[in-house]
Amino acid sequence: MIAKDELNNLLFPHSKVREIQDDMILEADNAIKNKKNLIMHAPTGIGKTAGVLAPALAYAIKNKLTVFFLTNRHTQHIIAINTLKKIKEKYNLDIKAADIIGKKWMCPVPGVEKLYSNEFADYCRAVREDNKCEFYANTREKSKLTVKAKAVLSELKNLSPCHTENVKDLCSKYKLCPYEISALLARDADVIITDYYYIFSPAIRDSFFKRIQKEIDKTIIIVDEGHNLASRVRDLMTERLSSFMVKRAINEAKKFRYYEARENLVEIKNILDNLSKELKQDDEAIIKKQEFTNKISQVMDYDDLVSDLEFIGDAVRETKKQSSIGSIARFLSAWQGPDQGFVRIIEKKPKSIILSYRCLDPSLVTREILENSHSTIIMSGTLTPTFMYRDLLGFPENTIEKSYKSPFPVKNRLNIIIPETSTKYSLRNEKQFRRIAKICADIVNEVPGNSALFFPSYAIRDSVNHFFTKLCRKTTFLEIPNLKKEEKK
Repeated sequence: MIAKDELNNLLFPHSKVREIQDDMILEADNAIKNKKNLIMHAPTGIGKTAGVLAPALAYAIKNKLTVFFLTNRHTQHIIAINTLKKIKEKYNLDIKAADIIGKKWMCPVPGVEKLYSNEFADYCRAVREDNKCEFYANTREKSKLTVKAKAVLSELKNLSPCHTENVKDLCSKYKLCPYEISALLARDADVIITDYYYIFSPAIRDSFFKRIQKEIDKTIIIVDEGHNLASRVRDLMTERLSSFMVKRAINEAKKFRYYEARENLVEIKNILDNLSKELKQDDEAIIKKQEFTNKISQVMDYDDLVSDLEFIGDAVRETKKQSSIGSIARFLSAWQGPDQGFVRIIEKKPKSIILSYRCLDPSLVTREILENSHSTIIMSGTLTPTFMYRDLLGFPENTIEKSYKSPFPVKNRLNIIIPETSTKYSLRNEKQFRRIAKICADIVNEVPGNSALFFPSYAIRDSVNHFFTKLCRKTTFLEIPNLKKEEKK
């Protein structure tokens, strides 16, 4: 067990250390002090956030580094902020923190939540450059902070650490840009709580770090739910073009009277149709870069086409927030990217043909961060085997790997397998759903308190629930699919 004085030196926020948590704290501290990376598998309920964030903050403050706590879960943002508040209160420290979510989700302009991320980025840049965003104009005047913005920034520094919702509420009151204010908070922050892509998307990272005046070698990076990192990075680096997108772009070109562009877009649609003509529905095939670019070059110069569509996309965004033509230009530019670590695929879906440039190797992005940050710690309750994540993400050879067993008694976990039921596609029918509902209702009715039921899909959930609600004696709440972050609260 760690001595009380040492716990205090490591800024541990709680009065008691949980079983196994003490070893976790020392491992994190050791990795950070020795500039090593750490892959940590630790079960839910063990106290990972406090166990890793506290020693990271203690070292960062002493050595003028910045801690990045990366998570894509709203609830984990709150837990991290609350942990920092407890540290501040217990040790009477002036902790400076910034809590930043996606720029689009911080934006107070009505309707932007409907835009795709790349569309929002283009729209935001356009309205700022044209001085058409009142929130940005109220925050900055000729690149300098306004008096109002300085006052709000000062108030938020005094409140720090505070959640992004507090920042949004205060900025909304004074019609300021929450992202600009948050970025200014991040400049002086000891801890920045944010999403993966602020570190692992090269374009976003370069822009963000320049804005907040930080350097990657002076950061300690903590990745929460680290088992998601590889798939998130692959998604970030993947681009798609669908025949549906092209149709929207054709209509947009017609509406804004870009007739030559419309003809070119029609050719792109024809090319997609031609490339997929040998495919059956729901089939896919690997395609080479040149197969697509050569077909376009037979009709028009590829680079000139990209430039023209980018120009038109910017022009369209001056009238409306998004541009399908601009999205086409983005894909065409990405398609020219490297082959290593990527694959190009064409798919034929019932209502669309999809051409994708997919990232297969997340280490193309993550390795640079792992090699250049002061220390990176990834942690999760499902990070096994750790060596797989080490190889997949490109961790260096001297990376520390730790796996912790659950400290909770085995007798507290009851696992029941019922082979007479199945959600296999060929076995799905009313009788099966009725039987599943009966078994679930019997268990829920016997268990004191609340229960949570998880299903492979919403369709199966709804089919079972049709019978379950008639058998269950408790109030039933259903998750609504596709809710935005704000709605989930």
